[in-house]
Amino acid sequence: NNANNANSNNVTSNNNSNGPSVQSARDYVASVKIALGPHSPEYRRFLNTLKGYRNRVISPQDVILRVSELFQGRNELKLGFNAFLPREFQIR
Repeated sequence: NNANNANSNNVTSNNNSNGPSVQSARDYVASVKIALGPHSPEYRRFLNTLKGYRNRVISPQDVILRVSELFQGRNELKLGFNAFLPREFQIR
């Protein structure tokens, strides 16, 4: 059942066979912080979305929806987020 584990642990995995590394996730979050601004409401919403997912309060589908809306017009951020998603859930 490795496929399910890979899908649910993409952001926190440090095993390259299961998805991006923790360092890749940190680097991506840092790039979002720079792009949106460290004190912006958008950056805070992004962090809260990730926290909600990590705490299993927000479903993967809701994360994708929120990130798609939050990064509307910022294709580089959307495409970067895709690295953490299974192919069937990629943001277009």
